[in-house]
Amino acid sequence: MSGLLIGYTRVSTDALDLTAQRDALRALGVAGERIYVVPQVRA
Repeated sequence: MSGLLIGYTRVSTDALDLTAQRDALRALGVAGERIYVVPQVRA
């Protein structure tokens, strides 16, 4: 792939861990500073 890669991770509960999502994005070539995390939104 070429161009700028941006990653997006999301969790739906506090119990979930983002490690697997971040690792998968890095394996695809997304730089750590380009991985954005959206925290759980409580209603």
